Amino acid sequence: MTDEQLAFGLEKMKEYGLVAGGDAQTQGIGVMTHERWQQTFAFMVEAGMVPADLDYRQVYTLDFLPDPPVLP
Repeated sequence: MTDEQLAFGLEKMKEYGLVAGGDAQTQGIGVMTHERWQQTFAFMVEAGMVPADLDYRQVYTLDFLPDPPVLP
């Protein structure tokens, strides 16, 4: 990619808060919560992407989140 394309991509990431927006503002970059996983799972069930009886709690861990969190 050209420097201009990279700069454009970086600006769009900042504009839409893709890295440092939302929960990352207060809980740190890369934050993941049980609540977020529950919401993601509910969305995927509704969209027919996964079966409703899947134990989604077995597909992730929060063990590797930095402590203290990396705030933007």
